[in-house]
Amino acid sequence: MTADMGQKQMRYSLPDEAACGVDMNREEAVLILLQHCRDMKRQETRLRLFTLLLLLLLSCGALFVLAHIYRNSGPSGQRSEKQVLEKQVLEKQVLEKQVLGCPTAVPEREVQSLHVDLISQYEEHKVISTDMKWIVKFGNNYDPERRAIVIPEDGRYLFYLRVTFRCLNNSGIEFRNLHLELKKWNERHSLKKPLMSATDSVQCRKEMFRTLSVVQQFELIKDDHVSVFIGEGYDMIKESSFGALLT
Repeated sequence: MTADMGQKQMRYSLPDEAACGVDMNREEAVLILLQHCRDMKRQETRLRLFTLLLLLLLSCGALFVLAHIYRNSGPSGQRSEKQVLEKQVLEKQVLEKQVLGCPTAVPEREVQSLHVDLISQYEEHKVISTDMKWIVKFGNNYDPERRAIVIPEDGRYLFYLRVTFRCLNNSGIEFRNLHLELKKWNERHSLKKPLMSATDSVQCRKEMFRTLSVVQQFELIKDDHVSVFIGEGYDMIKESSFGALLT
């Protein structure tokens, strides 16, 4: 009986030790889990710091690249582009001059350009027909003796003429006419030849101004003299301009 009780006591003591061992293992597992959580938090903190540092480095690199691009595309880059455009325009102008000045592969002489602009010089008490007298506004191809534009070279020339006039006659006339002609003269044929003519009229009672404009091209030869002949209405002219250019 006593032996049986001892055996029972021995049987009950083993589970208690086993239970104590289980509790100790649980505490160790909790400690390990807590330590693992702490390690994970440290790693997460380090990863966040590393990511932040990497973002800062990338931002600095991007700013550096943008600053470099801005310096290269700044005023100096614009100046270089402007210089290239100016060079292209200059080359085009030189090429055009070569084409105009070199009608053949081996030109014998340089073609002289013409661009002259004149304004009228009114002569009082001159009511008869006459050639208009001019004052040079710019250009050198004007012959004051013959009152004509002198053609320097053979070619096609554009002439323009603008005359402003009004009727000042109080004799009861309703209308008065202004008649003009462009004429050319050359030593080769001596006589003046008409190039074109134009006529316009104005009412006298209203004292209104009118403007007669002429723009036309002519094929002319060297030393042709082109003048403006007023056949009627010279005394009505208020102001006028006359000019030509090589086309």
